[in-house]
Amino acid sequence: MGNRFKIFLFILSTLILTVCGQIEVGIENQPTPTPLPTDVILVPETDINEVLVRDLKPDLEPNNDFCQEEWEVGSPEKFACRLIEYLAEKQLEGLANLMADPFTLISSGQGGGGGREDSPEQAVGVLYESFLPPNQEAMFFSIDPNQDQTLPGPPGTTGKPILILLGDGWGQEGQRTANLFITQNESGEYVWYGIHINRLEEVSGTIEKIQGLVCPGGASPAESLACTLIDSLVSHQETTLQQLMGDPFTLAYWGSESRMDTPSGILNELYQTRLPTNSLNDITFTTDRSQFPPLQGIPPETMFGPEVNIALIIYSEGWGEDGQGAALLYIAQNDAGDYYWHSMVFSFQHFDK
Repeated sequence: MGNRFKIFLFILSTLILTVCGQIEVGIENQPTPTPLPTDVILVPETDINEVLVRDLKPDLEPNNDFCQEEWEVGSPEKFACRLIEYLAEKQLEGLANLMADPFTLISSGQGGGGGREDSPEQAVGVLYESFLPPNQEAMFFSIDPNQDQTLPGPPGTTGKPILILLGDGWGQEGQRTANLFITQNESGEYVWYGIHINRLEEVSGTIEKIQGLVCPGGASPAESLACTLIDSLVSHQETTLQQLMGDPFTLAYWGSESRMDTPSGILNELYQTRLPTNSLNDITFTTDRSQFPPLQGIPPETMFGPEVNIALIIYSEGWGEDGQGAALLYIAQNDAGDYYWHSMVFSFQHFDK
C-alpha cells in the first residue's frame, strides 16, 4: 500500500510539472503586444452633418488664426472654419458634402489655367492632385479684403458670394493664392460653390489694358481662361498656352485659307512670324464688340461652324512683325463643359477696319 501511494504521488507530481511547463512554454511563445504610439488618439466616427464646426486640432492653430475667433454658430465664418479644417485634414468626403453641385474651379497664371465645372467628387480630386500643397497644414486663411469679387453661383443658390476666403500657400510649391467662394442654397444652408486659384505675383502690365474683362480672375470660367491666355501669350509661357489650346488647333487667315496643327506647331509659327518682333507689351486686347472690325457683316461666332460652342471672342491689335496686324482669339466649351482656346483668325492688317 505504501509503495502504491508513493508511485501515485510520483505520477501526480510528474503530471503537474508537465502541465505547468506547457503553460510556461505557451506564454513564452505568445507575441508581445506592440504598444500604440503615444501620439495616436482613437476617436469615434462623427457624422459630418451632426455638428456645424469642431474645434480645430492644436497643430492647426498657428496657421489658421482666423478660426480662433469666436464666430457665431450658424454664421458663414463658422462654416468657413469647417471647410478649412476638412481641407487641412484631407477629409475628402466631408469636403464633397460642403460643395455645391456643380462646383466651379478656376485657375489662372503659370502652371495651368482655365475654368471648369465638375461634380464635388471630381473637383476634390483635381484640387488635391494639382492645386493643394503636399502639406495642407501649411496653408493660411483669412477673410478676403476684396469682398466685391464676383463668381456667379449655381442654380439653387443666392447666385452670389456672401463670404470670400483668401488662402495663401496653395500650389505644389506653396506659391499660389486662392479665393474660396461661399454662398447659401435655397434651404438657407451654406455651400462652398467655387474657387479661383491665382499666382502670387502680379500678371503683366498688358492685362490692365484689356477692355471688357476684369483680370486677373474674370467673372466666369471663360473669362478666367481669357485672362490666363492673354497673360501667357504676352509673357511667352508656351507650356501654359499648350495646356489651354485645342488639339488640333485651327489658325485661319483673313481672306485666305486656314490650317490645323498641334499646339506646339501653331505656337512656333506665332512667335516666329505672327507676333511683333520688338515688344509684346504693345498688343491690345478687348472683348468690347463696338471695338471689333466689321468683318464684312459676318458674325464672328459663325466662322467655325455651328458645331463649335463659342463662349468668348477676344479682338487683339498689334500683331505681325511690324505690329500692324490683328487677330481674333476664340474660346470655346467642349461637350465635357471645359473651356479651351479653340482657334484664331489672323489678319496682316486690322481686318476691314
